[in-house]
Amino acid sequence: MESSPVGSSREGMIAMAAIRTAGIRTRRTSFGAGVAIVVLVASTGAVMGSTAPASAASAKVSAHLTQTSFTKAEASQVKLAYEFSATSRHFGYRLSRKSASKWVTVRNVSKKGKFKGAHTRTVKRLFGSKPISAGRYRVRVTADANAVTLKFAVTAASAAAVVPKTGTWKSVSVSGGGGQVSVTGISFVVAPDGKSLTNFTFDYTYSGVMLPPFTQQCSGSSRTYALGELRRRSPTASSPVRRAVPAPGTSRTR
Repeated sequence: MESSPVGSSREGMIAMAAIRTAGIRTRRTSFGAGVAIVVLVASTGAVMGSTAPASAASAKVSAHLTQTSFTKAEASQVKLAYEFSATSRHFGYRLSRKSASKWVTVRNVSKKGKFKGAHTRTVKRLFGSKPISAGRYRVRVTADANAVTLKFAVTAASAAAVVPKTGTWKSVSVSGGGGQVSVTGISFVVAPDGKSLTNFTFDYTYSGVMLPPFTQQCSGSSRTYALGELRRRSPTASSPVRRAVPAPGTSRTR
């Protein structure tokens, strides 16, 4: 079967005209015997490309502390809770302490990977090997698309309340006094409620010149019983009761 060359036929000429109208350049190559092949070269207007896939939404983090004021001993119980809205390629936090008017970095942590879901960690873990001391702090938690700053305070531990045990108490040493009258001992009874004292007494010695019109020397010892009852109060540094212990052989009920 004989075929006509593309360039010499009427149909071929019409096709070439259509190609040129569309803006496509042509190149003609002959392979003898009048056979021609038209190579189409697409112009810039006919170039087809693939569209790049859309990037995933940037991940955000939300966070809160279970307490914002606590003691050093409670740092292992207070927690930082945080959650990612989507998978984040970055997670980190910066822990700072307030010093005068400036924030001084205590610890800075930055990690890369895939972080998602909800998590918790204790405040003690935030400090790592750094010491925890009383003061004002802030922690800045970061993810791919945002950062959250939280503030908290570490307070000094308060002194434990002194609760005396029920029973009779007697001092073993007394400080203070002097001159003509010196207290040598104190004793009292703690009531079953643990809040009141009864039978409060103190022993003392005295010596010296009696008050006018008496002029002779006198000395001796005695015991005084206080009337009523005394409500329990916090002992002071000068109070002899602070060093009191139960009298030997005295039974106590708790």
